[in-house]
Amino acid sequence: MKSVLFKNQGTSLLEVVFSSVIFSMGLLGILGMVTLGQKGMESGNKTTLAVNLSQEKMEEKWAASPDSILWDDLDQDGKMETKMIDLGQGEFTNEDQPYNGMVRQWSIQYTLSGLMLIDVKTLWKDEHQKNRSFSLRGLRVQNNL
Repeated sequence: MKSVLFKNQGTSLLEVVFSSVIFSMGLLGILGMVTLGQKGMESGNKTTLAVNLSQEKMEEKWAASPDSILWDDLDQDGKMETKMIDLGQGEFTNEDQPYNGMVRQWSIQYTLSGLMLIDVKTLWKDEHQKNRSFSLRGLRVQNNL
């Protein structure tokens, strides 16, 4: 006598529907993870851009001569045409919008001890319209020795 463990009875419609539902749920989970990963990458890109913009302005002010440190090239034509706004008591400020939705602000404050406090901040809104920022601060000697 021949023993048959499994008989090929074909696939019922119920099995096909059930496996399609399970497969669809798996695909939805994968799509959700891809969307979440994409949002994370966009957030990381904006943060990296903010760091680069702040660092660029800090290096520009750090390398400027004492005579030209209060002047800015806001239109990026290579000529310093805009003087920083005098807030009084040795503090100056300015800002620009280098990229869509990002605002870069910087200030220089002269201290009594012969130093300049340079503060650069880049601000933007994330995908939930929450305010985000990145700041750099540095001290520089006022006069070249």
